[in-house]
Formats: sequence, structure tokens, C-alpha cells
Amino acid sequence: MIYRFYNQDKEYESWCKENQSGFVFNYYGGTLDRADMNKIHKVVCPFLWRKADEGKRTTTYENVCSENLDDLIEFVKNERGSSWSFCKGVYCFGE
Repeated sequence: MIYRFYNQDKEYESWCKENQSGFVFNYYGGTLDRADMNKIHKVVCPFLWRKADEGKRTTTYENVCSENLDDLIEFVKNERGSSWSFCKGVYCFGE
């Protein structure tokens, strides 16, 4: 199942707390050459929880969430084609 959060910080944060093994797609949008801004993260990724973003985690862009990575990837591919990436942070999909 896919959950979409835009201008819904409290609901987004609640979903993340309840789904610690889930995934988040930062849906920046923009042109198709912005794969660097459209990223899939694990819920526990520190980049999602920077202090500077408090109160505006879902206002700059939409966060699309799922407990199932395959479902989220399918959504992302349908929306962005190949113009997206995985977060390479140590707590995400880093090598």
C-alpha cells in the first residue's frame, strides 16, 4: 500500500514512527534530470530527520511511503521513469 503526505507533517511523522522498517520517497518532482532530488530512503535514514526540516518535512515536496519496497519502486517508476535514485547514506542503501 502507498501512503502520500503533502502538508501533513504530523501524519507523516506518525506513519514513520509506526513503520520503522518502511520506506520513504522524497517526491521533489521537477524536470526528469533531477534524479538526485527524487530519492527513496529507509524510514530510519538520518537525512529524513534533520533538525532544520522540523515542521516542514512535507511542505517543500511530497513524501510517498510504503512498508513494501517493491510497491514503492513500482509507484516511483510509474511517476518518474528512471529519474530517481536510492539514498546512498550508510543507514539507507549505501554500499
